[in-house]
Amino acid sequence: LNYETTMRYTLSIQASDGGTPGKASTTLAVIDVQGVNEYTPSFIPNNTYELSLAEDLSVGHDVILVTASDADAGSQGEDAFIFLSVTGNFNVSTAGVVSLATALDYESTRLYSLVLSVTDSGLSTKSTQISVKVTVIAVNEFSPVFTSGGTYAVTNTTVGTSITQLQCTDSDLGTNAALSYSITDGDPNSVFTVSSSGELTTVKQLDYETTQSYAITIQARDTSASQLMAVSHVDVIVQALNEYTPSFSQSEYNVTISEATPIGTTGELTYSMPSGSPFYIDSLSGVITLKQGLDYEAVTSYVLLVTATDGDASSPKSSMVNVTVTVKDENDNEPTFTPAVYSVVIPENTTVGTSILSLTCTDSDSGTNGQFKMAIISDVNEHTPQFTSGGSYTAVIAEDAPDTAIGVTIATVAATDADHGSDGAISFAIIAGNEEDKFLIDTTSGVIELKRPLDRESTGSYILTVLARDHGSPNKSSNASVDVTVVDVNDNAPNCSVTAHVVEVAENASVGSTVLELRCEDVDEGANSQLTYNITTGVDFTIDKSSGVVAVGSSLDRETRDLYELNITVRDRGNTEQERRAAVMQLTIEVTDENDNPPVFTQEIYTTTIPENMASGASVARVATTDRDIGINANHTYSITGGDGLGKFSIVQSTGVITALPGLDYETKYTYYLSITARDRGSPQLYAVAGVRIFLSDTNDNKPVFSPTLYLTSISEATSAGTDVIPVHATDVDTGINAEITYSIVGGDAKNQFSVNSTGMIRTIATLDREDIASYTLLVQASDRGVPPQTETVHVTVTILDVNDNAAVFSQSAFSARVLEDAPVGFRFMNISASDADSGDNARLTYSIQSGNTDNVVAIESATGALY
Repeated sequence: LNYETTMRYTLSIQASDGGTPGKASTTLAVIDVQGVNEYTPSFIPNNTYELSLAEDLSVGHDVILVTASDADAGSQGEDAFIFLSVTGNFNVSTAGVVSLATALDYESTRLYSLVLSVTDSGLSTKSTQISVKVTVIAVNEFSPVFTSGGTYAVTNTTVGTSITQLQCTDSDLGTNAALSYSITDGDPNSVFTVSSSGELTTVKQLDYETTQSYAITIQARDTSASQLMAVSHVDVIVQALNEYTPSFSQSEYNVTISEATPIGTTGELTYSMPSGSPFYIDSLSGVITLKQGLDYEAVTSYVLLVTATDGDASSPKSSMVNVTVTVKDENDNEPTFTPAVYSVVIPENTTVGTSILSLTCTDSDSGTNGQFKMAIISDVNEHTPQFTSGGSYTAVIAEDAPDTAIGVTIATVAATDADHGSDGAISFAIIAGNEEDKFLIDTTSGVIELKRPLDRESTGSYILTVLARDHGSPNKSSNASVDVTVVDVNDNAPNCSVTAHVVEVAENASVGSTVLELRCEDVDEGANSQLTYNITTGVDFTIDKSSGVVAVGSSLDRETRDLYELNITVRDRGNTEQERRAAVMQLTIEVTDENDNPPVFTQEIYTTTIPENMASGASVARVATTDRDIGINANHTYSITGGDGLGKFSIVQSTGVITALPGLDYETKYTYYLSITARDRGSPQLYAVAGVRIFLSDTNDNKPVFSPTLYLTSISEATSAGTDVIPVHATDVDTGINAEITYSIVGGDAKNQFSVNSTGMIRTIATLDREDIASYTLLVQASDRGVPPQTETVHVTVTILDVNDNAAVFSQSAFSARVLEDAPVGFRFMNISASDADSGDNARLTYSIQSGNTDNVVAIESATGALY
């Protein structure tokens, strides 16, 4: 027996006795074959599954659909899948869909060797195993991270000196962790280089006297396609090398200074000298300054011992030099008459040329300054106006401030003239430096006033030339310089060249990666031009307050949010909050898609039922997928990757429509389990797997089949009506109503003496008379219940067995014969004939003389009826 071939047998059994006449009876025996779990499930294909998965695959993603077949039928062939190996990383459904249970990590586990088991549902289960090898593909998910940087102090090093060995790590592996280094900022003269290992060295001689410090930006990038990066800042401070002893440009300094030099007047540069002289030296600037008045008439010269000492605390070096300061005599003493007032009386008749007085005069100065002449003076314009400040003035004024309103006094110049009268009267005028006509001067008082508003951003300083002219004839004049410095006022807001930016950033951009460097400027100066950047509205991004570099602040996901609108405020650093000015910038960040989401089928398993006679090319089912990505990352193609070894189906790659191919046959195979793989067009390409279970519905494409194809039986003519004669049996390989069979007699029973029931049992429905009809050839038809129905016929020959129900009948009622009396003994003189409607032994006659044969003169042959 084979359950998978034939599940039921219907037998017709006849019991016959050996009597005369013989009696027989028939019955049907229906035998159901019970399936035995004799076949082990087998995987399709029956070898190791090998697949590769990217480590950033999302949890729950379907990775493969495994299929198995079982030659057993019924529940014995229903299979379920389980993992035998202990693993928490993958799940498998009873339908064979393997999915990701926990996140993968290439850095911790690169290969999974799983054992998958499929077990049938038989009472005595059978199972088989297969290996599933999963290789994890590395994804560049980590940015490099610097663990070093900082400030390094070096002296005037030689070429090739190592400054520092940068330490940078990348938690990825392979090429995703291979790093390259480059200097991106802070080294305009290419003084440094960084090696492939991250060592920062010099390629040019450092020189403190040229550059005292470098702020170097070093970038590390991995070598993957996405090239994630990190930045480190290294400050190199060049220290002065104490390689030179201070030296004076000459071994001795001789200075001549006027005794009238005002206290505080700057002298020659030096560093230190003993106290006790009327001079002092600024220890930092080396400026020698007069600290008290000089008097040539008291001391004519000073010898100062100046020491220059360097700043090396551990080993200072110094040298000394003599500075001889000669006090120059100034005409600071007027001639003095003794007495100061003379009185003389002369007679009016004194003659011309008569000596009337001898004057006594002295002068404490020396040289020509002590020599004098006496004369009777009549006034002449002999003196030039002299500015009281030595001809140099300075003024500081803030631009556009309330205290710099038009008419405010900027400075006052003053001059004297030793002449008298109109020769000593002075007028002032601005003769140069006032081209913008910002200032005016009072011609009499010398007061310089603001005439028009100032703008430091236009002009930061003015040098005015002021003329002082007396009213003599000819007049005399002198010039003074007035340096006007315009102090910045925070009157300008920051200016950004572009006030609205639209930039793109990939959703897999690492935290800290640069999105955009904003460029703004403030035409003010000092703190008023120093800018601070802040994001006032917006999340997930940061901004460097000083540089304006916008960076990714947290992990991005385009599928969660694809657009950010940031409001950025750029503010200067004016003295007070009220003074500070700001500008606002809008930054739109569009998050671009990365292929980080696999396709997702709308169902894990699709189920459909189609007729087995479906036309080739007709649509069977349609699978559909969704994808949180966009563009080509969400453009899917479909393929049948398992379960169609017979080649009965195809799928439209672009639509997921599964169509039928020729050759479907319910009776050969009535269920299919297809594995459908959907792949996107991204890079790396992601995929998902779903199952499609296709059931074929039976169509009435098979006729009933009688077995055997000819039936022979016999029955006694004495059989009563309602007696079972013989069962016929037909089978139909279709199913359902297409296999439900009804029987009918469609020929050979003209007198309607037989019937057939639903089981195929033929019965008598009337008494039989062999002498009437000795044999019937019935034409029995089996019809299924399909639409339209299929039919088949079979011949059933029923032979009627004779019963001795008829008496012999003489051919005539009376026989007569004449016999000569001399006829010899044994002379046949007549044949007596009779017949019997029965047959066989029942129709075999014997003859005998019953009476009237007096003296037994006549004999009859018993077999033939011949008289003799």
